[in-house]
Formats: sequence, C-alpha cells, structure tokens
Amino acid sequence: MKNIRRLLIVTLLFFMASTVFCPGQAYAASKNAAAHSAYSTKMKALMKNNSWIRDGIRYYYKDLNRDGSDEVIMLYHDYSKGSSDQFRIYTYKNGKAKLIGSEQIYGLAKIIYYKKTKSLVVWSAGHGNEVYRYFKYSKGKYKPAAIKCRISTKGGSWYNGSWQYYKGNFTSSITSAKFKKLVKTIRKGTASKNFYSYNKWKVCLN
Repeated sequence: MKNIRRLLIVTLLFFMASTVFCPGQAYAASKNAAAHSAYSTKMKALMKNNSWIRDGIRYYYKDLNRDGSDEVIMLYHDYSKGSSDQFRIYTYKNGKAKLIGSEQIYGLAKIIYYKKTKSLVVWSAGHGNEVYRYFKYSKGKYKPAAIKCRISTKGGSWYNGSWQYYKGNFTSSITSAKFKKLVKTIRKGTASKNFYSYNKWKVCLN
C-alpha cells in the first residue's frame, strides 16, 4: 500500500513539473497568439482601405526567421494592379505586423523553404512564362536574390523558351554558371515540401 501511495505521489509531482515548469512553451504560444492577432488586424485594415481587394486574402503562418514566432505569408489580388497577385511577408515586431518582403506574382504554384538559410524558392507559371524567384533572408528582410525564367516563343508555350538568368529582381542578366553559384548559397540544407495550396490556405474575407 505504501509503495502504491509513493508511486502516486511521484506521478503527481512529475505531472505538475511537466505542466507548470514550461515557461518557454507558454511564452512561445503567447507570442504566436499576439502575432496572429496583429496579422489579422493588418489583413482587415488592408481590405478596409483598398476596395480593389475583392476576393479576400489567403494566408499561411510559418516561422520563417526561426525566432520562435510565426511570420505570415499573404497572397491577394488587387484589381487595380493588373493580373498579378500581391505576395507579402510580414513579421511580428513591437506589437505590430511589419512588412519584410513583397512581390507581384502571377500564377503562384509552389513555395519551398530552406530552414538552414531561412530562404524561399517561389515558383510561378502563367501567361506564357515560368519564373523561379529565390528569396534570400538578409538583415531581417526577404528580397529576390536571383531569378530564373523562360518566356514563350512565338506561337508556342513557355516550354519552348530558353532559360534566362538574373541577379536580384531582374536587376541584371547573368550567365547560367553565375546563377548556379549564387543559388548555391541559398539552397543549403534540406528543402521543405511545397506548402502552398490555394484551397488549403486560410482566407480572411473581412
């Protein structure tokens, strides 16, 4: 009987220690809740202040910079800016959503994340072109470091086009060799699976 009682006491103490003394987990959960709330406020403000955003904002939470708090990737169509979608990345800083990356993208189809370098590879295709954008994380922001694309030949699809390579956001044309060298610094470590899904991402409508 004494052994059973002792076992029950030890089990109870272990349970209390595992649930009470986890300040790190509690802080992370609290910080994420605050970040998500700030992102929700930002999305609602974007739609309230821009009547051209008519289809809502699709979004996905992921800790991109590995600070223990989620960033949010947003994708929405602004009908005042042509056929491309607005691709935005926000982080949580000083109690607010802070923009750390933006681009206009048509036909987003795939997003791959490299945890080691905190980088993103974004693939899009449509309107006769195929584009790979390599977003490098540097100084707290995401910017295109390199781009690989091909455009349709006359009367054909983009499968018939030849690859073109650029440094930065179409800043300057570079050779295939220089492109591969540049991309090698981005694509380090294990790549995630594609986590973009038009139907599975959450949607903020108002």
